[in-house]
Amino acid sequence: MFVNGVYRGQVTPEQQAQMNQYRIELARWSENFGRTIQQQVQSELNYALRYGTAATYAPQSNAPAGLPQEPAFCRVA
Repeated sequence: MFVNGVYRGQVTPEQQAQMNQYRIELARWSENFGRTIQQQVQSELNYALRYGTAATYAPQSNAPAGLPQEPAFCRVA
């Protein structure tokens, strides 16, 4: 296994399981992020079509929580 170009040895079954879990969490995060963007765009469009102007909002974020943390073995010290 290579991490950022650095050889880290053979992948263990535990590391493979951690990587699989990370991929699942990352895919779930990506879906939620895309859904959030679609909802915000649709909301803005509906408002603009109804009132003829863009809505003004205080800064806020409905974005999903930060990206899932990659497995520790994926980081190079």
